[in-house]
Amino acid sequence: MREKKTDWKKINAAVASSYVELNPKSIPFNLFEEIKKIQNFNISSYQEISKVLHIDVESLKQKFHSNSDDAFIRKFHDNTTGKDLFTVFYNDDPLRLPIGRIRFSIAHELGHYFLGHLNKSETQLDRGGLSEDFYDELEDEANNFASLFLINPIFITEQDNAKSIEKKFDVSTQAAKVAYRRIKAHPFIKRQWKERLISDSKISFIIRKNYTEHLPGYGYKSFFEGFKIKFLPFIVCNNCNSFSFTFSDEVAFCPVCASKDIRLEDKTAKFHETEEQKLFEYKKFNVAGKPSHLSEECPNCGSEIDYQSNFCEICGLFLINRCTGQDEMNFARNKSTNEFLYLTVYGPFGNDDARIDVTSKNLLSNTNFQTDCDYACSGKARYCAKCGSVTTFYVQSLFDNWQEEKMNAALPADLPF
Repeated sequence: MREKKTDWKKINAAVASSYVELNPKSIPFNLFEEIKKIQNFNISSYQEISKVLHIDVESLKQKFHSNSDDAFIRKFHDNTTGKDLFTVFYNDDPLRLPIGRIRFSIAHELGHYFLGHLNKSETQLDRGGLSEDFYDELEDEANNFASLFLINPIFITEQDNAKSIEKKFDVSTQAAKVAYRRIKAHPFIKRQWKERLISDSKISFIIRKNYTEHLPGYGYKSFFEGFKIKFLPFIVCNNCNSFSFTFSDEVAFCPVCASKDIRLEDKTAKFHETEEQKLFEYKKFNVAGKPSHLSEECPNCGSEIDYQSNFCEICGLFLINRCTGQDEMNFARNKSTNEFLYLTVYGPFGNDDARIDVTSKNLLSNTNFQTDCDYACSGKARYCAKCGSVTTFYVQSLFDNWQEEKMNAALPADLPF
C-alpha cells in the first residue's frame, strides 16, 4: 500500500490556530502555563493520578485503556455542564525518559486536540475501533504537529544543527533531527512562518535551564555513588531563589544564603518546565571528585591547577571547597570590602584564645580544626547545606555577598552614567 502524503496544510493550520489561541510570549514554551489557557483542559502525570487512585502506573494505563509509556489524552463529558473536558496524562519520570521526550509527548497529545482527532467517538481510545492505517495517520499528524509547535522555524538559524536545535528548543534528539532535515530540505518553511505570524504578538526566544538531567561531577568517587545522586531531590531556597544538588535528604540550610527556608523538590518534568526556569543561577566554579576540587584554572591567579595538590602552587589558594565547621559570626570581616580576615577561636571561658588568618593552611585544610561534617559542597556553595558552616571558598572571598550578586545581575548592562 502506498504511504499517504502528509497533509501539511492541515498541520500548519492547526499549529497556527494553537498559536492564536495560546498567544505565547516566548519560546521554548512553558507547556504547563500554555495548557492553563485552554478552556476545559487539564494535565496530570501518571504518578500524580496513581497516587490519588492508590494504584500503580501500569494499572492506571489499563484503567484508561492505554498502552503508552509516554502520554495519552482522554475526552470526558460533563453531564452537569454539558461540556467536553480534556485531560492529558503523561509519564513524569525523567530518570527513565529524557525531558525533551516528555515535552514532545505532551505536545503530541495537544496535537490530537488541535487537529480535531477527538471530535469523533471512534478516535477516543488508543486503536479502539481504528484500522491500523488510520491510527498511524493520526499519530503521524500529531507527531508533525508537536515538532512544528515546539520547534518554531523562525528561530532556526543557518548555524544551527540537529544538536543545537535539541538544546535550543528543549526537545528530544529524534525530534531535533527531523526538524533539522525538514528545514534543510524546505528552507521556504521559515519564510512562510514569518508571513503567517507577522500580525501576531511578538514571540521572544529565551535560553532554557536544564539541570534536571545534569549529573554533577563532584561529591562522589565511583560510578555507583554518582548513579545514586540521580534519585536525590534538589534543594530549592525560598529566600534567595537558588537551587542546588544534594547528596543527602538530611539538609537544613541553603548552600547559597544559609537560610533554613528551603524545600526539597523531586526531579520532574513539571519542575523543569515551571520552577526551574524561574530560579537564579549564582556564580559557581567547576569542581570535581570527592572532596570537591577545582577542575579549571585558579580563579585567583589564573594559573594551571595541579589536581594532586590542595593548594595553588603560585598564589596559595586552597583548591577544595568544603565545610570549615565554623560559624560565619566567628570571622572578622573587612568593613569596606566585606572580605574575611581572620577566625577568632575562643578559649573555654569565652576569652579570645587565638586569631587565625583565613589563608592559614591549618584552617583551610582542617588540620587543627576537625569537624565531623563531611557534606560534599558544590562549586557555588558559600555554606554547608548540612550544618550551616561557611565553606572554604567563601572565606577565601571567591564569592560576593549573594544579595549583591543578584542585585548586580538585575541591573542593565549599560548604565546611563
